[in-house]
Amino acid sequence: MIESEFSDPREGFRQSMWMSRLSDASTLPLSIDQLERHPFSHQAFIPLLGQRYLVVCCPDLPDGNPNITEARAFVAAPHQGVIYRRNVWHAGLRVLDAPAEFVVVMALNDGKDDELLDLDVELHIERAVTGKDGQQ
Repeated sequence: MIESEFSDPREGFRQSMWMSRLSDASTLPLSIDQLERHPFSHQAFIPLLGQRYLVVCCPDLPDGNPNITEARAFVAAPHQGVIYRRNVWHAGLRVLDAPAEFVVVMALNDGKDDELLDLDVELHIERAVTGKDGQQ
């Protein structure tokens, strides 16, 4: 295996790449009812069709749960990729303008690659900081 920041140093992990299609566009404001994180790998999204998309992430609380009050939302520019670091709580990808396709890069094993958390209280995103060349 090629050593990279996308892999866990333990055995049994394989670097993976696939294409993901989002057929439904979202609009702001919106609500998020679930967050996810990946305990063994960073996760990269590379847009293919030039659509803006929403990036939402937040730090951990001391108990490891997401600190929702510190959540941040960004609008990624149409040709701007994003990498979520290992173990960072983030919302699932949401495209803003039209259907979109992304290349996803992540190390996987045959175990628990994703940790999903249903939020007791939805996270409401009214507006987001724009990325370079993005629009709100």
